[in-house]
Amino acid sequence: MPRRMVQTLAFFVIAICALRAQTTMLPSIVDTLANPVEPSAVYRYQLEQYLMSRIPALPPPTTPAQWNAEVSRLREHILNDVAYHGWPREWVNSPLRFEEAGVIETTYGYRIRKFRYEIVPGFFSTALLYEPDHIT
Repeated sequence: MPRRMVQTLAFFVIAICALRAQTTMLPSIVDTLANPVEPSAVYRYQLEQYLMSRIPALPPPTTPAQWNAEVSRLREHILNDVAYHGWPREWVNSPLRFEEAGVIETTYGYRIRKFRYEIVPGFFSTALLYEPDHIT
């Protein structure tokens, strides 16, 4: 046989053996991974301990003014650094825009007010407000 053909045949034999070895090992890996290493309560406890150690303690306020200042600082931090992180400033600071688009009168004891509101500048959505005719 030519040398090139022998090399090709050897390559295919080795590849087939490797594939067969991988398929025969797969069930043992699945069985091994199916059994949990530790109970889930241990994971939960360790995660709680880790997270609680990372949360800074709130300083006790000495005066109401100090507490109000801390509340304002925390609110700004949560809004700007967490909730609106990555949002364009013009979206965050844009004024609210609500427009009433009409009323649908019904005979079922309520009316429906249609609204259009601006979610972000240039993007609107709709809302329906069901109002009872008579409040008792």
